[in-house]
This record gives sequence, C-alpha cells and structure tokens, in this order.
Amino acid sequence: FKTMELGGRLREYMIYVPQLARAAAERGENVPVVFSLHGANMTMYSMFDFSRWWDVADEERFLLVCPTGLHTQNRTGGSTSATSIDMTYFQLLLDDMNANYNVDATRIYLGGQSAGNSMTQAIGRNLTLSKYFAALGGTSFPSTSLDYSGEVLPFFMLFGEFDFWPYQLSTPAVGNCMTYWINRNDAVGTATT
Repeated sequence: FKTMELGGRLREYMIYVPQLARAAAERGENVPVVFSLHGANMTMYSMFDFSRWWDVADEERFLLVCPTGLHTQNRTGGSTSATSIDMTYFQLLLDDMNANYNVDATRIYLGGQSAGNSMTQAIGRNLTLSKYFAALGGTSFPSTSLDYSGEVLPFFMLFGEFDFWPYQLSTPAVGNCMTYWINRNDAVGTATT
C-alpha cells in the first residue's frame, strides 16, 4: 500500500507482488505489470477484491497495480482530460514501478471497468503516456475522440448486454468508441462489422 501527495491531495495505490514475481526479481528477471482501474464510487480495495486480478497475477507472474481515483464531492474516479492531474498521477505511478520494481518495459498493460475503462481510454489517447503500454483493455463505459494520431495500440473492449444503458455496436456511444480504435490502429472494418 503506497501513497503520494499530488496537487495538495493524498493519492493511494496498491501494488501486489506475487511470489513468482519476487523469485524472478531475485534471479534478475523482469516481469510484466498490469494496472487495473476501478469504476466510479469504487476504490483500489474493491477493484482488487472483485476483479480477482491477484489470482491471475499469481498464476501468470506479473505485478498488479490498483490505484484509487480522486475523491470528489459525489464519487471516486479519474479525470479524463489530457491535462488533468490524473495524467500526472499515472506518469508518477509508471515512474515508481520502473524505479522500484523489476518491470519488463515492453509488457506494461492497462485496463479498467466502467469509469476505469473511460480513464484507460483517455490514457491511451494521451500520446505522452500511451507509449508506455503494450495493450489496453476495458469493460463498459465507452469514450471517444476524433484525433486518431498515435502509434498502434491494441485495445480489447467488452460491453455487457445488461449494462445500465444500451451497448449495441450501432449506438453512437459504442460505435464512436469503436471507430476511434479502428482508425487509430488502422484496423479493417467498421464499428458494426
């Protein structure tokens, strides 16, 4: 469990280091890192617990990082603005991991659920930060942009049939999100194909 002060606010994050990752460090080997972002009104604790990423980290030998978003008046979450303090926060998280852990810089991954997925996509669109990640993934809550610049960045997106609002590929929110990643990655097809 770690904290840092940023912009006059206390920021919290959790780093889970499985035994196999510790053994790899002792042998001088680098291991992958997965950042897992929680949804609105959640924290690093709830994301760690319900996602069971720790179980996968144990099996697959990667470091797991679960940060908590900013506590605002009515929720806990992140700001997706390209100039937000959350972009600085993620740069500092990456710096901490690279400085203090045996990180394989070619295998850093980012994913999130709901508002965490929106933040994942915002970081993916941030060309200063996106270069650090091998791939992104998320569930629920689409986010988009019309600026398709940037390197190819694999993105796995999952929308649930029973999410709070319609998530058919033909809806503008989902279609625009898919169109962004199709264009950004020079992929074949359209949002509905």
